[in-house]
Amino acid sequence: MTNSVDEIIANASFDKTFITGYPYPYFVEEVRLSLSTMQTLEGCPRKFEFSKLYQNPKHEDSLATAFGTALHIGFQEYLTSGDYNRAVYRMMLAYPWEYGESAMKDRSAEGALALLDEMIKQFPSERYELAFINDSEGNPVPCTEVPFRIKFREWPCLWQRELGNELDGKPKQIAISYVGYMDLVLHDKVEDKYIV
Repeated sequence: MTNSVDEIIANASFDKTFITGYPYPYFVEEVRLSLSTMQTLEGCPRKFEFSKLYQNPKHEDSLATAFGTALHIGFQEYLTSGDYNRAVYRMMLAYPWEYGESAMKDRSAEGALALLDEMIKQFPSERYELAFINDSEGNPVPCTEVPFRIKFREWPCLWQRELGNELDGKPKQIAISYVGYMDLVLHDKVEDKYIV
């Protein structure tokens, strides 16, 4: 039984120059890393290679992920509108009903509502307020789920050989960036600072 792609290719008797030209050519211009992809790389480098470098992603939703997303949507609605009923409504629309979980489990709809209630009660609104930024047309938008991308210029980077397609005899560089979302950006009214 073979354990790696390297062994599979070697056992299939491919051209030796292809095998010895490791790393194999990846057809990507940029690799976007995130907290979850870094955890994948640490836990299973081969899974990372297939999903990011060979671009064969297998997105696996889970109840925990969908539960957290619904909770974020509800809490962000509350911070944006200040309307509790709207927050509950938005959370319940986003809740993963398709999982059909029992009300006895900690990730039930009742559990989500209880957690949203607690988050709203515990939020120190006398000190913090939701920050706003202007969109490209100058309209203020709430700082919820703010995407970010950090592009590394020199380091770290990946190198790959594209067979017969090297630039001046040098391997091609694959750009690396780090992407993610800031759940909330808040303004601290006491310190007059912003926190993520």
